[in-house]
Parts: sequence; structure tokens; C-alpha cells
Amino acid sequence: IFVVGDDYQSIYRFTGCNLDIFLNFNKLVNNLNIINLDYNYRNPKEIIDVANSFIMKNKNQIKKETICLKNINKPIKICFNKRTAIEKILKYIDTKYLILGRNNKDKDLFNVQDKPFLTIHKSKGLEEDNIILINLTNNNNSLPSKIKNHKIINKIIKTDYYPYEEERRLFYVALTRTRNNIYLLVPKSNYSIFIKELMKKYKNYIEYININ
Repeated sequence: IFVVGDDYQSIYRFTGCNLDIFLNFNKLVNNLNIINLDYNYRNPKEIIDVANSFIMKNKNQIKKETICLKNINKPIKICFNKRTAIEKILKYIDTKYLILGRNNKDKDLFNVQDKPFLTIHKSKGLEEDNIILINLTNNNNSLPSKIKNHKIINKIIKTDYYPYEEERRLFYVALTRTRNNIYLLVPKSNYSIFIKELMKKYKNYIEYININ
């Protein structure tokens, strides 16, 4: 049996995916030989430092040491904006970009037209020079999503080890799609608890941009 996987990017629990398979694989397979892929050839070290620390708030995730080959000063750009500000952000980007949202409806909510857009789930495995992540409010349908599963689903699927555990992994996937910078579109008030955490704990990695 040959298996490749990353527990940090386990984002399909709604399809029945079970993180415990990652965490306890050595109990499921005898004579297991683990080869760690330590080198990251995509992301700046600063992105990985933040993303790895962010995901490890859940101590049940597997701790990893990642070797990155490039550095970018403050690659996380928090852009305080209105919903119509995407076009204005593009003046800060001189190479290719990809717009990501938590849900498909984010495309209409932010009036994304004739630009590359994917949900974070669909972007897994992909990359682009720069990423624009939209809809980072504190609402139920944003990131993290606060919509609760039906109680029947909770009987089938194991509950989180840590609050918003899978949503944290989804945010990790979004952060690590970029080869360079990630632009986080954030309202001036009522923004995501994930953004509040970044602003509090990772100040040295963040540049703030006010979009008028």
C-alpha cells in the first residue's frame, strides 16, 4: 500500500472523510514506513510559519517541520474594503492571481466578473502567483462557517477536537495556494475571528492596506 496525504488539508468531512485515519494510520497498517516531504517549493517561509502555527492550535494535528526556499516580507495583506473593492486591489498585483471564496455564492456577493474564481475546496492542489480571499466577515456563511450540522450528521461524523477545526484547515488551504502574497478582503468592522487571530498573533507577517 502506497499512500500520500496531509492531515493539515483534510477538508472533506462532509463527504465522510475521517481525520482519525491520518492520526492513527500506524495502528491500521503494520510495518509502516513514513517518508516526510519536508521541502515546500511553493510558498514563502513567512506564509508557512503562519499557516503551520495557525493549524497547530489543534494539538491533535501532526506537528511538521517545513523547509521553504524563499522569503517575502509581510506576504499577508489585510485589505479593509467594501464588497466592490476587488478591482481596486488589482492595482497592487502585477502578476497572475486567483480569487477564492468559502462558498460559490461569494462570487455574486462580491460581484466577481470575468476574473478567475474558485471555492477554497475546489482550489485544493492548485496554486497561483497571488491569492485574493473574499468574504471574511463574522457571519454564519463566511470563514469560519458557523452553520451547525444536523444532529443526525453529528451521530455519524466525529465532532471536532478543537473549535472550528475543519474550518481552520480550510483557511490553511487558502493561505497556502499562493506562491507570493495573499490578499484578505476584510470589512472594517465585524470581521472573521480568524482575521482577529492573525492580527493579534502574527503582526510581523502582515501588511495593512486601506482600500478607499
